[in-house]
Amino acid sequence: MHKVSVVVIFIILWAGLVNYIVVPAQEVSLEEKRSLAVFPQIQWDSYIQGHLTDSIADYIDDHFPVRELFVGMLDEINYYKGLHLNSDEKIVKSLTQTISPTMSEDTSEEATQDSTVYDNINGYFQNDMLVINGAVFPISGGTPRATRYFAKMANGYARKLSEQVRVIVAVSPLSSAFIPSDKYRYLNRHNRQTLDTLHHYLSSDVLYANVFEHLNAHSTEYIFFKTDHHWTALGAYYAYQAFCEATQIKPVPKANMEKRTKSHFLGSLYSLTHDRSVKNNPDMLEYYVPHVTTKALRYEPNSYEGVRSTVFCHKCKGYDTFLCADFPLMKITTDVKNGKKIIVIKDSMGNAFVVYLVSHYEEIWVVDFRYSQHNLLRLIRENNINDMVFAVGMYNAQSYGVAQMMSGLATQEISTSQQDTILKDTTLNTMPIDSNSVSPNPNATITNEMITNDTINKNTINKNTVRLDSADAGL
Repeated sequence: MHKVSVVVIFIILWAGLVNYIVVPAQEVSLEEKRSLAVFPQIQWDSYIQGHLTDSIADYIDDHFPVRELFVGMLDEINYYKGLHLNSDEKIVKSLTQTISPTMSEDTSEEATQDSTVYDNINGYFQNDMLVINGAVFPISGGTPRATRYFAKMANGYARKLSEQVRVIVAVSPLSSAFIPSDKYRYLNRHNRQTLDTLHHYLSSDVLYANVFEHLNAHSTEYIFFKTDHHWTALGAYYAYQAFCEATQIKPVPKANMEKRTKSHFLGSLYSLTHDRSVKNNPDMLEYYVPHVTTKALRYEPNSYEGVRSTVFCHKCKGYDTFLCADFPLMKITTDVKNGKKIIVIKDSMGNAFVVYLVSHYEEIWVVDFRYSQHNLLRLIRENNINDMVFAVGMYNAQSYGVAQMMSGLATQEISTSQQDTILKDTTLNTMPIDSNSVSPNPNATITNEMITNDTINKNTINKNTVRLDSADAGL
């Protein structure tokens, strides 16, 4: 019997070794929504400093056999520890892991994995979160004053491009605005205050799509995912209606599109909580495909050589269905031969929104400000763009660093000779972002409470974003 036990243990050890050698290592954990450790390069300096052994240990931890199974079992073990209250409402703390942005490399229609790029949401979702009826919500309504930097950036683009391009702002509220409980109704008011303050800071040259009011009119519908920080296709559709209202175009009814449904998935907020009630309450994906013929190209961060892509990835899982995940730049052409062209500056919230624009524009350029190194003004002028819309989540509309990055799109990727020419152009003078030069919109309603009421700690707002000197953040 003893010999049999030794043989079994020996076989298990050898099977584990063969697994490390033969089976290709996973790059991403779909359960944890994070990149896994890679095997380190063996260097003498890293060995002496102890980094090599630490890196190898991290690799082993991330790639041992049937690891995903044990991760799932750990959730069950944690659940059965201690006393549990029979309650549909609870406050939970986020896991220590941080969701890191990574661009998807798979654009094929055959892609079946959910490789969604996550936004800089950690300021809102790394603290306490509310779990109610298996759905996760941030306990925040935003910081009204923090929107002035984003408004200043949008005002600058509108002023410099006023003769050629209409500038539209379409910002999504947080899902906390629509928590199905009167106890948290105050977060609905805080979300409204934050976005109303943004509207106030915008100049009259900027068209404001009142996304909040359109979503709020449908607050009892499935407009945000329960396990993910994104809105659903239905929520994005109501944002599209707000855009149409601001730009005075007629939205296409959902009934005139093809409705499709996908199986259940668990998103970013489950990865931050691993809460059992959330796991047992997965999201489903319903989306609407306009009856428009489209072609799409995607581009690398600093390249203008397009690679074939698609507007919808019907075999992708979850939110990757829209635009096949995030890419630095995309170009979409349609059979809507009206000569209208739009450029969309977006984070991942914009993905589900962009797909509805194919019914109204012959050409759509999609710029992900987090990754693109393309010069925005070059794209606008060389392609005769008519409209520009900022389609982002509210967490990014409150970040000074994000406003700097978006302003920087106007001057990046420019050679010295081109830079000299542009600086001589009076329509492209530098527009530094500062807190004292916001041009308020006289048509927006504002109160002192909106300006002074901070509903979250300012230190938690996108503190990891790139910070640039104001002199470098101009148009």
